[in-house]
Amino acid sequence: MELKISQRLVGTTVVVALSGEIDLASAEQLRSGLVAGESDADTSMVIDLRGVGFIDSTGIGELVGCRRRCLDAGVALAFVVPDGTMRKILHVTGMDAVFDMHHDELAAVTSVTIDG
Repeated sequence: MELKISQRLVGTTVVVALSGEIDLASAEQLRSGLVAGESDADTSMVIDLRGVGFIDSTGIGELVGCRRRCLDAGVALAFVVPDGTMRKILHVTGMDAVFDMHHDELAAVTSVTIDG
């Protein structure tokens, strides 16, 4: 399944929504989409993984890289990860202890909003 990336603003927070599969074949597309979101984010960004059915270690590495770049730039970052396959994968890999994960977009946006 092809990776699709969309971006929109919720208040002042850039939300990057991903859908499809994230693997070696889509890693460059993912990186480009995340970097575009990062460049548009002044203070906060949310990555929405609700539409992602699969992610491999390459994809997880790209998310970790995004987190590092956001930290370096002072941009707050959170993830939307509902219960299911994605949450299980991120738990098994230990990323649930690294990423600020929320079950829905409102909770994720609120967590990265300075006055939220």
